[in-house]
Amino acid sequence: MTFILLLCTANVLTVLDQDFRNRAYDLVARIATGPVPGPIGLSTVAKTIEERNPAVIERKAVELATMRLVERSTLLVREIGELRGERANFMAERKMLQKQLHDSQAVIAGYKSQISRLGKRVLVRASRSVSRHLVALPGYALPVLSATVAVGGAALDIQDACESVRELDELNRSAGLPSPNRNEVCGMAVPTAEELLAEARRNWRSVYARSADALNSGAQIIPRSPPSVSIESARAWLSSTLGR
Repeated sequence: MTFILLLCTANVLTVLDQDFRNRAYDLVARIATGPVPGPIGLSTVAKTIEERNPAVIERKAVELATMRLVERSTLLVREIGELRGERANFMAERKMLQKQLHDSQAVIAGYKSQISRLGKRVLVRASRSVSRHLVALPGYALPVLSATVAVGGAALDIQDACESVRELDELNRSAGLPSPNRNEVCGMAVPTAEELLAEARRNWRSVYARSADALNSGAQIIPRSPPSVSIESARAWLSSTLGR
């Protein structure tokens, strides 16, 4: 009865008390691996007992868990290093993009300023040209003297146009664009009043026809055929103009 009670107590302690269970298995393992079980054929039982020792099983589980934790820790350290590298690259790229944005904004602001100045200057020249033409328009009706007025007006128009093309050239160069050919505007030669009158005397109808073609390149501005002028009215007009 006492033996049974001891066995029940041992079983309960083996289940509930880990230290007791480990010591009991150590004791059984030492007995099983001693010189006695071998000759009586209990070596297999001894090996099974040793393999099922809770301490051994727990130690192996701890070793396996530790190995897995080390592997995971290594992977995490590697991933953290890669993330830090990517973050550094992102920060460097962000800094570079911010600098490019700042530089682009400065360039755009410069272009806007140049375009604004060009627009204002072109507007001033256009207004000045229109006013000049309106004031000088009666001078084009003067016989003979209109050639001098026309030559002066054309020279000023070419000068204004050349100045606008020069400023446009500066804007194109600042934007890395090819420069326009300024010779198409600035290289235009204006004939003298004497040359205009000489050509008109040679064939005034041909001169009028070329002028009409140039002015009527879009909508018709002047008649394609010259208006009829009587000799008497032309003589009176010329004498009244030159007589003053």
